[in-house]
Order: sequence, then structure tokens, then C-alpha cells
Amino acid sequence: MLQISLKSRVSSPDLELSFYSSLNPIPFSLRLGNFSKLPETIYARNMYGENFIEFRFNKENKQLYDVTLVAIQNNTVNDIDTIELTCDNNVLYNCSIQESSALEFSMPMKIYRSKNAIKISWAIDEKLLRYVFLSRNVLIGIDQNNSVCSIILTSLTQEEIFNVLGF
Repeated sequence: MLQISLKSRVSSPDLELSFYSSLNPIPFSLRLGNFSKLPETIYARNMYGENFIEFRFNKENKQLYDVTLVAIQNNTVNDIDTIELTCDNNVLYNCSIQESSALEFSMPMKIYRSKNAIKISWAIDEKLLRYVFLSRNVLIGIDQNNSVCSIILTSLTQEEIFNVLGF
């Protein structure tokens, strides 16, 4: 699994969130930080069925700088009323990859859609996850081993959710 360490930060990072369009042929891409030149990268990927999510970490400082949902399998999307989570309220974190991390793994993913959020989870037991904020509208879920098992995008419009999921 993708193991990380967390360090609290004072301010929210610059956030660039791109959705599917004629110019961007992937469901979503999330860039944390402002880069004139992209850093040398460590890639970590979860591919299972048609679902494919990729995490990119700066090779020099090991920090997460990009999350991309590359492909989505429509029959793994579940409609729910609200996305409930346990989190460290209003604390922002930097996320760094650990040396012991698996860079390629294949865990079944479930995708949840509410009226204003999308949650992608590959946790064995979602009830045991703790969520932390990477930015004001992006959270990751980690298990007791500090493995990333979920990501949530919040404060989305219905149009943005449609652009990610395609329906």
C-alpha cells in the first residue's frame, strides 16, 4: 500500500483542479502547489478493473504534488446522500511518501457520489479511516498504518461531478 507521513502546514497550497473536457481527457487531475517546471517524479498507482488512480510525489522532497483519476469504471459508482468522515478539522497537511511504500498496487475501488462531493475508496474497512485535509476541499483517508486508502473532493458543483463521472 501507499504509505505516507503527514506534517501540518499553516496555509492552504495553491490548488489546480482540472476536470474532463475536450482539452483534458481524464476524469480529474489535482495539482497541489504552483510549479513553473514539474519536478522529477515518484509515481504510485492503484489499478483495478477499469479504475485507475495515480499519485505523484516530488522525488527530491517526497511530497505529494498531484493526484489523477485516470480512468473510471461506471458500475463502481454509488449514489449516497452525504459523505461522512472523521477528520482533523481545519488542520492542513503536507503528505510525503515513505520508502516502504508499494508503488504499484491493485485494490478494488468504490466511488461514492453525493450532491457536492466525490469519494474514491479502496479501504478494506472504511469505518477505520481517519481523514486529513490536503487543502480546504481535498481530503485523504488513511488507515492505522498510515496507508492512503481514500480521497475526497468536496464543494463540487453538479456540473463538475458530471464532468468527473460522465453521468
